[in-house]
Amino acid sequence: MPITLQALQTRRALLGLLCAAVVVSAIPEAYSQAATQSSRPNLNGVWNFEGLPLVFFQNISLTPEYQAIAKQHGPPPSFPPGPCASGPTRFPAMMVGNSPIEFIDAPEKVIAIGAGGVRRIYTDGRANNPNGKRSNVGYSVGRWEGRTFVVETTGLPATGAIAVGLPHSDQVRITERMVMTSDNQMEYNISIEDSKALTRPATIMRKYNRLNEVSGTEMGCQNRETESFKF
Repeated sequence: MPITLQALQTRRALLGLLCAAVVVSAIPEAYSQAATQSSRPNLNGVWNFEGLPLVFFQNISLTPEYQAIAKQHGPPPSFPPGPCASGPTRFPAMMVGNSPIEFIDAPEKVIAIGAGGVRRIYTDGRANNPNGKRSNVGYSVGRWEGRTFVVETTGLPATGAIAVGLPHSDQVRITERMVMTSDNQMEYNISIEDSKALTRPATIMRKYNRLNEVSGTEMGCQNRETESFKF
């Protein structure tokens, strides 16, 4: 039976209404997702530390094996190494050194840029270091718990350092808790656990403020010349 022009127009109208209904039904979900994403804090920007440029680890208690290692390097210090103390791009040194940190809060990851290193903190729900790879900044996964960004890092090599002259083992696990106390203020807590090197976690707490722009100096890891930088 041939289709009349009126029937064709009616079908087109019904199809248009159906498409419009699908689009409209998707709008609340899209707004809901956007609201969920915007309801948590963001880390975007440059953050500078409060107080003295050196912070001190608390509760360093070494195992007998690492007490012997520390003796080979002299008395174990309680401050973290600079980014260049044991090679470039060392973590956790880049996070607790005397230089600002820039965060890029991107979809599915947060990128942290500090003196001597760049970290990628994956926030897409993946497992922590599923392939067992090791690097100077480790493998980091993060999640938001309210206003606190929790980051767990594994995959650091045994050649890394907790403090100057004090290497950690390949079993080290580092947990960071970045608590947004206000929109532009953060309390940074780091806990280092190492079943081979430490009898209990070593910790640091530091406060940061978000800045629009900051300039200063950083140490070049290759030739140790002082260079200027600007975020």
